[in-house]
Amino acid sequence: MKIFLYIKNIFHLQATLLLLKDLSIITDFTLVSGETQKKLKGSYLFSTDWKDSVVFDIETGNYDKLIFSIGVDSVANKGLDQSNDLDPSNDMSWDWNTGYKFLLLEGRYSTLSKKGGIVYHIGENKNYKTLQFNLVESVKIINEQQSAIIIKTDILGLFKPNEVDLDVLNNAQFGANVTIIADNYSKSMFSISQIINP
Repeated sequence: MKIFLYIKNIFHLQATLLLLKDLSIITDFTLVSGETQKKLKGSYLFSTDWKDSVVFDIETGNYDKLIFSIGVDSVANKGLDQSNDLDPSNDMSWDWNTGYKFLLLEGRYSTLSKKGGIVYHIGENKNYKTLQFNLVESVKIINEQQSAIIIKTDILGLFKPNEVDLDVLNNAQFGANVTIIADNYSKSMFSISQIINP
């Protein structure tokens, strides 16, 4: 039995934003059925300009909640000895310090008043965020059938609900500004757009 998780992207830009690189580490995918949680193994690197999907094998059943995290937990964040998507060669680790960048966004922006560069490198254990989504329709895992959950990402979620003025906050790598961006991506960047059952 397989479940596909697709990451689909939307853009609604009021400023011009040219993204040169944007990546997020998404971990700890978990499907919930009542009181039972089924953790799906792995860590995955996603970009908002890709149409990514990951495939998991999971037991049959009806699942009504999806949980996943942005970043890596405090145990994995202590070292850089991971492989696959968490391999340090993927530019998601700090060169000078132990730990991962949970979200990396680099590019240029242009508003009515200003043009400039944008650099967001969001890491640190306090910015590890777990998101929970109650599914409006249960995903049904049936023998020899495939189901899917479509996860929608909106890059503008980085700039709301805590309003971010790019003319002021265009570089966030440490301190309170990083926490603002992390709080935003935990609330506004991801949503469930569709459940596909057999």
